[in-house]
Amino acid sequence: MPKGKKSRGGPSSQVSKVDHRVFHSAIARTPGGSGEVVTRVLTKEATIASSGGGTITSIGTFDASTFGDFATLAPLWDEWRPIGMKVTVQCAQAFAQPNAVVSRIAVIVFDNDDASTALTSYANAMDYRVKRVFGSIWGNDRLVTMSAEVLSVGDQSAGSLWQTTGTTAVAKSFKYFSSGLTATQTYFDVVYEYVVQFRQPT
Repeated sequence: MPKGKKSRGGPSSQVSKVDHRVFHSAIARTPGGSGEVVTRVLTKEATIASSGGGTITSIGTFDASTFGDFATLAPLWDEWRPIGMKVTVQCAQAFAQPNAVVSRIAVIVFDNDDASTALTSYANAMDYRVKRVFGSIWGNDRLVTMSAEVLSVGDQSAGSLWQTTGTTAVAKSFKYFSSGLTATQTYFDVVYEYVVQFRQPT
């Protein structure tokens, strides 16, 4: 079975949708007025670089503690849960001299089950159902985006991924892969937007 899809039921089986409109519609559906559940968008920036061997095997985790805003908001609430995340990628080598930096195919996948095991090959990456494939170098007039919705904002089913604010790790991630690249080069600048909810349980 392709990665990114669970066979069992429950909230974790509600697999992501690539279309970034899902991300924005999730925010638009935010309940308001009651004050019981608050939806926030956390952001952070990162860079994706090739290794000394010319490969990219980075992982963008859904761990809320890696987003600075979470440390400010968490003390105000008892519980939180992930709703979805969007990654926006810009090429960091857009102005590189021709042939100075090698360009190869790059892949981003959404893993619904794991946030620690890196991709090992193109075949491994293509096994995932939710993915984006693109060139590792392109002009600065284009951005690559990918969104993953892990839970509906209005989902009130049992559990619904709620956890205490002292627990921040979530076994979901964006994973990157590319090989045959120029060694130790920053290829991508990325921005993550993480939709989360906070609540004080009654």
